[in-house]
Amino acid sequence: MKTLKTEYQAAFLILLSVMFIGCVQTMTPKKQLTMMYGTYNSQFSQYMTDTGYTMDENGEWEKTFLTDFTEEEKKILRKKKEILTQMYPLIKVYDSMVVGITPYSAETEQELMNLIDQLAKLGGI
Repeated sequence: MKTLKTEYQAAFLILLSVMFIGCVQTMTPKKQLTMMYGTYNSQFSQYMTDTGYTMDENGEWEKTFLTDFTEEEKKILRKKKEILTQMYPLIKVYDSMVVGITPYSAETEQELMNLIDQLAKLGGI
């Protein structure tokens, strides 16, 4: 059930990923963190919307419609969920590195960039 909107979102994410990876040396850690949170939040919202959820007036997600996906679309959604599940705790660790609570780890930063790249390559449904 691919729509023009999701195609634009996928293209935007790929562009964002390329910009993020290409400009990471010139960005401050705080800007990198902002971009990571923005990527995560937009992809999480897109995942929830794609799977039939909408946010109610209290900011809670509720199932509003049933979805009918092909097996390939289901694979994409499962992979996206897996990536987002891995990404969230790493963003929290990176956040604590940026504010100086946790020592800096280039590995954590690289893991996050790899996950963002995986999301970009995954595209949308």
